[in-house]
Amino acid sequence: MYESFFNLTANPFRLQPDARYFYWSRGHQAVHRGLHDALDRGEAFIVLTGEIGAGKTTLAQLLLSGIDPCLTTVVHLVSTQFDAVNFLQALHIAFELPARDPATPAGTAREELAGLEAHLQTLARRGMKAVLVIDEAQSLSADALNELFTLAMMLRDRDLRVLQCVLMGQPELSTRLEQVAARRLGLPDIASFHLGQLSRDELPSYIEHRLSVAGWKHDPRFEAGCYDVLQAATDGIPRRANSLCNRLLLGAFLAGKRRIARGDVEASAAELRDELGVDALPTGAERASGHVAPAREPGGMQAQLVSSVAARLDHLERHVTTLLKKVQLYAQDRLAKPRAPRAAGTAGTALPRGWRR
Repeated sequence: MYESFFNLTANPFRLQPDARYFYWSRGHQAVHRGLHDALDRGEAFIVLTGEIGAGKTTLAQLLLSGIDPCLTTVVHLVSTQFDAVNFLQALHIAFELPARDPATPAGTAREELAGLEAHLQTLARRGMKAVLVIDEAQSLSADALNELFTLAMMLRDRDLRVLQCVLMGQPELSTRLEQVAARRLGLPDIASFHLGQLSRDELPSYIEHRLSVAGWKHDPRFEAGCYDVLQAATDGIPRRANSLCNRLLLGAFLAGKRRIARGDVEASAAELRDELGVDALPTGAERASGHVAPAREPGGMQAQLVSSVAARLDHLERHVTTLLKKVQLYAQDRLAKPRAPRAAGTAGTALPRGWRR
């Protein structure tokens, strides 16, 4: 809405993941190097934690985009509250294994594990391996995580380093893993990484980077003190900064302003907190001023509900964006290249499937 007013080519603070807008902070660079090394070493389990909107998914996509689909099958799964058997069945679907006959009773966890193990052994014989990426892994039950570790250890016992699991989730994922470790008397080696917030000196660069990608020519201008309030209000979490800056630019457009003052940031942050609540929005401004909201239990029902809803909306937004891009590319292809008539009786040839082209 405000793009033409500020002579921007696009919305610089849209929430849809876009690699062009990705900002390589010091933390993102360090985590990327660590993830890359862990994949190269063949680590069976790689854990990436961070707050919603810290950039975990985009970072993982950039990392995995260089994988050769002829050598590695990359499978992506967004977790939910699976029990052990349903989780293993979801893995069957993700790996595109033959569907079970609906008339056949559901298998036990042991039977489901055996089917997955056989499939992975087949990949190993072909000289391939699999990378299983599980997003929102903090939602997995302890039983589901236990079965995943069991599958990995079954393969390692056969000296088959064919499966690497990348678990991505919010910080409470670490607690889930500790619970499983207590039940199993330990876990296999895990390479763990945490994606933190942008520092105070990085946040202005992050915001100006996104603006510059969208054609920003210092219109609007951020006055002194704006970035201090932005840091306090967002805790340096990129997704939060995007939401607040989007509201700032919209407000400036509606008011016909070319400069954004400290008071504008404070007002926009207050509006967003009033609309979405303090559990869904950062409370850094309140902490800085001494007005701290009443503490909540870490596992409180309301906090868990807000966290879950935000995570699901984040996933749905990414999914819809991906589908829209595919539809646009398909439509452009159909318009640019009229289809030649197909010879009678000629069947289409299936193309090999891969995570990236």
